Amino acid sequence: MAFAEGRTLGVAGRAQCHGAELDGRGQCAPGPAGGVVGVVAGQRAVKSAAFRRDPNGHITQLTPYSLDADELSVSPAAGGPSKNMVVFETFGHGAPDGIAPAVATVPATCQNPGQCAGRVRYLTSPNSLPNQNFNPAWAPDGSQIAFVRFSFVDPGPATADIWRMDWNGNNQRSVSTSPLFEFRPAWGPRPPNIQRTL
Repeated sequence: MAFAEGRTLGVAGRAQCHGAELDGRGQCAPGPAGGVVGVVAGQRAVKSAAFRRDPNGHITQLTPYSLDADELSVSPAAGGPSKNMVVFETFGHGAPDGIAPAVATVPATCQNPGQCAGRVRYLTSPNSLPNQNFNPAWAPDGSQIAFVRFSFVDPGPATADIWRMDWNGNNQRSVSTSPLFEFRPAWGPRPPNIQRTL
């Protein structure tokens, strides 16, 4: 089975994820119904897309390469509206001029690339420059997402703070305000405790 950018499912270059495999370099996460969700880099350019592989080996492209999906994870929710939802950052390898990296979601259960592309939902705006949003992380119950909001206005120091929002992008609010560059938030053992990397 071939991917859109010419990568084929084979032994070389497989990412391992909890006993499941998805062709490509980078990352993977447990997916719905025992499958796996991962990011595969294309061959023509430094762009990546999210894919799902079900337990039967069927692979579905979840995001177009044009979004350059990165830093993805599947909601841990056992039920409710965020169950089987994949959160990811757009333009993980650099955004085009005038566009900001953003946090978006796509259902891990959509059936084909066209349907999946139509169900990508931006939770933060790709038109938010000088703010950029990335490094999304699900809360343990899937009800919220922590992320980084980065801002740079020349001349001045770049700042990045941890923010949080509801699973659907509502109620965005700052968790930290620091002169330090904070990134890669992770939820602590009891929400709303968010750990951050400085």
